[in-house]
Amino acid sequence: LEFKDGDQNLPTAYFFFDTHYSPSLAADISDAKFLFSDTTQTEEKLKKIKEGQEYIKNALTCQIQIYRTLEQLLQEKKISIAFDEGEQNGAPVDYSSYFNKASTKREPTERDSFYRKELPDIIKYQLSHGLGVFSVIYDFPVFGFESVPPETLEEVAREVYTSFEDVWNHYVKHGEDQQYKVLKAKYDAAMKKVESLGKERSDAAYDNSLTFAKQWLLEHPAAPKGYAVNIGSAHERDILLRFMKADHPNAVLYVCGE
Repeated sequence: LEFKDGDQNLPTAYFFFDTHYSPSLAADISDAKFLFSDTTQTEEKLKKIKEGQEYIKNALTCQIQIYRTLEQLLQEKKISIAFDEGEQNGAPVDYSSYFNKASTKREPTERDSFYRKELPDIIKYQLSHGLGVFSVIYDFPVFGFESVPPETLEEVAREVYTSFEDVWNHYVKHGEDQQYKVLKAKYDAAMKKVESLGKERSDAAYDNSLTFAKQWLLEHPAAPKGYAVNIGSAHERDILLRFMKADHPNAVLYVCGE
């Protein structure tokens, strides 16, 4: 989706709404021992594992699409800086240590087999940590846009998870009694925090990246007047609404996954 009626004085924004994916989850699912060593596994469990593999495939395919598009934008000299989630506003993203074999001493393991057999194209990106890999491979400046401390995000996520478990476990044993309503209220309150933080993070992705990009481009006047932002697809609607208001930059929005 493109917005071509933006402020010509602002750098063009390229937003990527990606499917989230966990490298550790991919490794667990791809481990042959995990798949077949447990003789007590039922057909239902094996089916879920296979479904998990398909999810990982789709998520990695999404990652490949993001990197290939970024490569194209870079080659066409349309972007000069990018922003990633997880890192605090203005903090540089640097995963160079993952590519320093002397420091990591990482050896290939059986867990890598999933990538080698199923997704040969992903080898280059198998340590897929947001745009950190892109920054290392292409020596490309990538910064964070987050305003919410990661500790806060973890705390709220933990609160949602535990409150949901409490509600569900109580419901299974006792049904919808008075205590269930109390626990459900705690879960609902936790979900409201998630929604509030989600909107705050959407605004941070839009505002912080634009502000930082304008400043960075003032300091690098010869650089291409464009920037990329990588964020989860849950923020798509919030940011889309921002681009429908006045005084927005020209933008291209990419959606990957559901």
